[in-house]
Amino acid sequence: MRKLLQSTFVLLFVFAVSNVAIAQLHDHLLISEIVVTPTAGEYVEIYNPTGSVVDLTDYYITDATYSAGGVYYYKIVTGVDAGGGGFGDWHARFPAGATINPGEFQTISMAGSQDFFATYGLYPTYELYEDSVAADLIPDMLEEFPGSINGQGGLTNSGEVVILYTWDGISDLVQDVDYAVWGDKVEAVDKSGVSIDGPDPDSTPSTYLNDTPIALQDSLPAGHPSGDSFTRYEFTEPGETFSGGNGLTGHDETSEPLSTTWIIDVVSPNGGTVPVELTSFSASVNGKAVTLVWTTATELNNSGFEVQRATENSNWEKVAFVPGSGTTTEMKTYSYTDKNLTEGTYSYRLKQIDFNGMFEYSNIVNVDITTPIEYSLEQNYPNPFNPSTTIKFSVPEATRVTLTVFNTLGEEIAVLVNQFMEAGTHQVNFNAVNLNSGMYFYRLEAGDFVQVKKMTLLK
Repeated sequence: MRKLLQSTFVLLFVFAVSNVAIAQLHDHLLISEIVVTPTAGEYVEIYNPTGSVVDLTDYYITDATYSAGGVYYYKIVTGVDAGGGGFGDWHARFPAGATINPGEFQTISMAGSQDFFATYGLYPTYELYEDSVAADLIPDMLEEFPGSINGQGGLTNSGEVVILYTWDGISDLVQDVDYAVWGDKVEAVDKSGVSIDGPDPDSTPSTYLNDTPIALQDSLPAGHPSGDSFTRYEFTEPGETFSGGNGLTGHDETSEPLSTTWIIDVVSPNGGTVPVELTSFSASVNGKAVTLVWTTATELNNSGFEVQRATENSNWEKVAFVPGSGTTTEMKTYSYTDKNLTEGTYSYRLKQIDFNGMFEYSNIVNVDITTPIEYSLEQNYPNPFNPSTTIKFSVPEATRVTLTVFNTLGEEIAVLVNQFMEAGTHQVNFNAVNLNSGMYFYRLEAGDFVQVKKMTLLK
């Protein structure tokens, strides 16, 4: 299924994925789930598989076509016969300024937010129309023209179409973003060769390229059981014609083999369940290197983590890929060290990628690479500790460094560092798993600098 990022005091990195099929990121928004029963729980979900935030201001979504009456969504450019506003049909525009983040799922409830909450125990991103006496906090979809929603709307079990498209309000032609049809295909659309003139300054019509003929369009089944949904399985639309079409990125959105890229699965609004947790993500500086460490509590179909880095003067870039553990209920710890860095401020984030190409970003951690102006030895952390602790120290110039641990009798317990080191801030981990509780001392020697601090092992 799908995934959803949630934030708490510790970072929760959450995903739900139902199948294993390697895929790449996609270049436009997708319809990711459709629920046609029960009536109170009907919704359409969209997903952003791109790496960028998408402004939804000029995006529209509709189920309104009626071929016998010449009613089609693309006639929005003429202001007449664009459908919606009766018989359960609707034609809606996303609220001005609405956006969808990379990896985010958003739902549009057909019956309003109250019925949606009563059905699923959570609220939708948008409601098709206001279902309360007074406006609530859930944004309402906008009518694409007066009366195109009209306080009603729904999805027909036996056969229907949902079309996500974009229009700039001026051009003759709309651009398809995604298209899903199920059942009898009575409401399927083929715009091939249609010429139409919109509100642009000239009076010359523009002509649509070829769609897939309706007879050849693949469709989903007529309906699904209550508690289930039509669920997108492939997020790169394999089998779809990627060029020469009427889509936003040149695709023929009517050519997708829906029977192989969608399945009937358990309903999962707003991205589904939470089977994977990233419980920690931290960065530490050691000289001219940054070490990232992160831990997962559980994983489901986790392909791995793309490590991304940005600086004050550069955008995000991939610096490494760390394979995940697939599916596991055991705690897993991962790390990556970014070496040979120059002075400056660096930002890091993780892009967790599922086996089907879906992804989510972690929070961002920031670090500074600087050259210290003096020698220093910091207090270990944590302190007291059990069984391990971190000791950090700084040297302003390249020199030989020795870091040693002693007991209260002055006996040497461990040599943590004994080597030539470059200028910078460094840190080492001391594991006292085999030592008894008590007080210990650690001493740094670097050039003429000598300093001793104490630490407490408490088991």
